[in-house]
Amino acid sequence: MATSDCCQICQSYSPKLVYDHDHNTMKFRGVLCNECNLGIGQLGDTYKGVLRAANYIKTHNEKQDQHLFT
Repeated sequence: MATSDCCQICQSYSPKLVYDHDHNTMKFRGVLCNECNLGIGQLGDTYKGVLRAANYIKTHNEKQDQHLFT
């Protein structure tokens, strides 16, 4: 459960949280640490960008796991 002093993505405590917003609508989305805020920004600030990154990591991990059993 997120608290006012924790990032809503990684749940880590940070004394320097930022107010995240949608760059198209300018609507407030939540409170994030700087690292998570920059990370989603570098991925295009879109669901598709984040999903592509997650799928890339998932595929890489699955390939790595297969090598352990061969």
